[in-house]
Amino acid sequence: MVGVKVPKLDDPLRWADWMEISAAHNADGNSSRSDLEGALRISPFFEKSGQEGISNRAAEVFMELTERAQAAGSAYPFTLAGGVLQSKSNLRDYPAYFFCLSLSYCGWAQKKGSADFPARMFEDLSCMAAGSYIGGEVYRFAYPRTGPARLLPAGFKEAIQRVTEILREGDSCRDRPARSTKDDALDVFAWRHFPDLLPGKLILVGQCAAGENWEDKLTDLTPVPTTDEWMTTPVISQMLKAIFIPHRVPRDEWERCNRKAGIVFDRCRLAYWSHRGEHLDKMGPYRTWSTERIKSVLVAGPKKKTKTFSH
Repeated sequence: MVGVKVPKLDDPLRWADWMEISAAHNADGNSSRSDLEGALRISPFFEKSGQEGISNRAAEVFMELTERAQAAGSAYPFTLAGGVLQSKSNLRDYPAYFFCLSLSYCGWAQKKGSADFPARMFEDLSCMAAGSYIGGEVYRFAYPRTGPARLLPAGFKEAIQRVTEILREGDSCRDRPARSTKDDALDVFAWRHFPDLLPGKLILVGQCAAGENWEDKLTDLTPVPTTDEWMTTPVISQMLKAIFIPHRVPRDEWERCNRKAGIVFDRCRLAYWSHRGEHLDKMGPYRTWSTERIKSVLVAGPKKKTKTFSH
């Protein structure tokens, strides 16, 4: 029998993650409020909190789970009712959410010898979500420009040149020494042309931040100055910036993060916008990686029998 390690940090978001992982792996497919309160009682963070503290934390966790269900919509792998988080019948149909959950809760350590690179996979997933949200075209600009996603040229200047051709704006890449030979914090380009293909359209430029230090990157991307620096003529279309993260943002931090980073695509938004039939066929590596990574937080103990969401 196995259980799920309790969070190292006393954070309602982490406890909500714990609830989801537990529900996904328990043989009965659920995790209840009583399971949560039992884990809180044996957690060192709550030795002096008493029952009132445990009840308050449990209420915060269930409020977070409720908000996740609303934010992810049909892409959320669970239902919530009567103090029970219940897995849906076929967890294989929710690879985007579980991949982001695994990245956030377990980290994105690269398994030695593995051909799958989680950071790059996250960039590709972000492109899927951005393309669906914009309803147009999308390319991954992140370095290195290799993999299954639609690709721009490997060289930085060549990639900028190709972007100007696709957007039909910017004219060409400036002939100047490159400050960056990688991506200059630009990871995702998405746009939606009008039938006339003229300048004056919506462009979304995004940065991906899969690690725990995502808050340090909220202001890294400055799309208008960056594109003006590299293109011979300014882009006149409306350019929105965004950040893509596999984490959840505390509700009291949401407005600050959006003001700094532009549109925040958190775990739920990413799952919602990438939960499309044409994307599910590409998700085999995401399911495999998530299942392998989640093993790092499973521990032996007197818990319920478990199952996996990869089969």
